[in-house]
Amino acid sequence: MATDQENLTPWAKRYGALPGTNKSGLTPIDYLFPAPVTAAQSQEVARIEQFQQLKFMGFTTRELGQLDTLCTRDLVSGNLSNGIISFLQRDSWERRPARPEFQRKHLYRLKNGSGKWVARNSEVWRILEPIVRLASRILMSTHLLPWVYSQYPNRIQVLILITV
Repeated sequence: MATDQENLTPWAKRYGALPGTNKSGLTPIDYLFPAPVTAAQSQEVARIEQFQQLKFMGFTTRELGQLDTLCTRDLVSGNLSNGIISFLQRDSWERRPARPEFQRKHLYRLKNGSGKWVARNSEVWRILEPIVRLASRILMSTHLLPWVYSQYPNRIQVLILITV
């Protein structure tokens, strides 16, 4: 089995191989012209390109590569090693119902009975922390995201949308 894995193309290792081949259905296919082509080779290429056209709205992977729309390098693994901005830090979250004018007079209990749904609860914070880190990263990099300004010229609106 190890030798089968070694013979796979990089695309097949990443996306899986088509049955009976060492290529993924997404592996770009080189031009067959001017080399002599057998009928079987021509049919195989047509089958794979038809599969690709179904996946990529009429384009083959070779065509997408020629248009420079394919990233062939390995992407950097994501991490959430950034800090948490001050208003999202654990001690900034609700500990009791916020204000008397709100209709809710209680905190929500966890289904398993291990406390209430508050950031001070370690079980809840374990779930919230990666989400809060991601929100912090987005908020701290809005200057790098052109859609934020074009959609929301007033950046306060973005903060309100994300925190609501």
